[in-house]
Amino acid sequence: MKTLIQRVAFVVCCCAPLATAQTDGSAPNFDDPEEETPVVENLTSWQRWWDWNEAYYLRLADHVRELPTSSGDQDHYLGTGQTPVPRKELTPDLAQLQAEVVPALVEIALGSEPIQLRSASLIALGRIGSAAAGEIAEGRDLVAFLGSQLEQRQTRVAESAVLALGLCADPNALQPLAHVLLDDEQGRTLTRRSSVPYRMRAVAAYALGLGAERAPIAEAKRYAALHLAEGLQQKGASRDQQVACVLALGLCTIEAGGQDLEAASELPPSASREALVAFLLDSFESERTEILARAHAATSLAKLARDLDDEWRELVVDSLRRALARGGGGRNEVRQSAALALGMLADCDADGLDKRVRDTLVKSSGQGDQQVQFFSLIALAQVGSRPGSGPDPFAARDAVEAQLSGYVQRGSSRGKPWAGLALGVYARGLLEHGEAPSVDLIELLAKETEKTKSPDDVGGYGIGLGLARGSEHREMLEERMWDYRRRDRARGDLLVAIGLMGESRSAEKLEETMQFHKSRPIATESSGLNLLFRPLVLERTSVALALLGHKSVVFTLIEQLGVAGSQESRIGVLRALAQVGDARAVGPLLALLRAKERTSLTRAEAAAALGQVSDPFDMPWQASYTVGTNYRAATETFGDVDVFGLLELR
Repeated sequence: MKTLIQRVAFVVCCCAPLATAQTDGSAPNFDDPEEETPVVENLTSWQRWWDWNEAYYLRLADHVRELPTSSGDQDHYLGTGQTPVPRKELTPDLAQLQAEVVPALVEIALGSEPIQLRSASLIALGRIGSAAAGEIAEGRDLVAFLGSQLEQRQTRVAESAVLALGLCADPNALQPLAHVLLDDEQGRTLTRRSSVPYRMRAVAAYALGLGAERAPIAEAKRYAALHLAEGLQQKGASRDQQVACVLALGLCTIEAGGQDLEAASELPPSASREALVAFLLDSFESERTEILARAHAATSLAKLARDLDDEWRELVVDSLRRALARGGGGRNEVRQSAALALGMLADCDADGLDKRVRDTLVKSSGQGDQQVQFFSLIALAQVGSRPGSGPDPFAARDAVEAQLSGYVQRGSSRGKPWAGLALGVYARGLLEHGEAPSVDLIELLAKETEKTKSPDDVGGYGIGLGLARGSEHREMLEERMWDYRRRDRARGDLLVAIGLMGESRSAEKLEETMQFHKSRPIATESSGLNLLFRPLVLERTSVALALLGHKSVVFTLIEQLGVAGSQESRIGVLRALAQVGDARAVGPLLALLRAKERTSLTRAEAAAALGQVSDPFDMPWQASYTVGTNYRAATETFGDVDVFGLLELR
């Protein structure tokens, strides 16, 4: 999955010379905090983890659709909580979707438009869903229409149709997906291929998982689990297919049946939650399982086992602790995933199992592979903020906070911002369970945010402070934001931190940031820089305002969309609208989608924004596979920063 920086890299590349050119002929000074430096992808950076997990903490749908913020439960962090939200006044109108939006998307998908536009239209249709889409054409429903697109010869278009079948929340879509995954006779007939390409089979597995998660009936989860398990064990299955099946199985939250390990091991994986956990546990511990599939089995196991009884939880925890200690097969990917998985399975009380997990994470946060250390800090924060069931549900709270705070003060230079972010994760978990973070924690994060000179580190501490809702330090965050007004990533992180604080007094300054003058180049307004040339900052400012409950940001973005003078500027606005847009954005987005004088890339972004605005589910579909997942265990179709994969389909 590309980070926020990568998603707008082409925009920055086009516009950065305007922002950084030296008037005296000298070279740029990259030590100056006002200068933007080249972006280099660092997979061990805290930003990478935040990009993959921010959807859980932002909960933008709650703010955009005027729903109350969820509290008291971390199911969404565990990747098992995707539910449709009730349609409110600011969600797109069903009549408008069926009469205008869906026909426009179908027309594009059936026409001779460029590949990226047809691809985006198919995915948008899937996100709108079968229930909202109604009858498509000639009596066909959405599943039948999307199924007819599987035979497209362009790989991206066919893969988009596969993904859309998983997104449309219709149990009837699961059967064609299973055939495509298994490359059987019906799958080859559906795709009109002599054999289904391995990439399409992997996307079908991911789509089956999404279909199991989104479909409203329990039988859909069992059906998906049965065929995903078969796909995992299929002879000759590619690495991509095996990883896809393992990750998708983590979304198949089948009901528990009450079996012990011996009984569950005799059942098919689809029979009960215990049977599925037993199947995955065997795959995780088997040396025959592909190493990256083993890595992802760890987090899928945790998502499924956390609601089972203590006997099952202990079985999984013990297996994960052994893997973390020895590093399955000598590969760090397994240890990294084991650390993340342990963070989902324990809590803060004095039970022996929970104490063993905390002790394991403390140890692994201080030795060995850097990524294992950093994931262990995050996992410890999650465990330490989750109340147990004993007489003192937060028995280890002080010890966990002391461990994380000590790392901020005395840890490695690369690990300190991770620990700062972990303190924020810990504090937000406490707040969700009715506990206030300590004054010392907030003051430590504020101190580090204020004193650090690194644009790479300031956001880790700042977002940590925002998660802790240290609103008494909002003015300091605002000042730091201006310190980095030409460092788009650092500035964007601090904008999000301000939004996470929930302090409405910050909105006025953020609204100033949204102002622009189309006749003037980038520079030197009192409000900062022209955001039409800074798409990442525009998007992050919009997100911050949405978090603060300011609905007027949609009107501001619509106005900017009308005056944006370049493709790059329009795309920046469209991606911001996709994040925070609501029913008021549908008309302008639809008009841009139909505007054939615009480039196909601009229209594709409009289609993607329409799909995101119209999606009835409470988090972006990508979060089902990114939140809590080990992105270091990447494959061609999942998480590889150099390859167009599943998460780039939008």
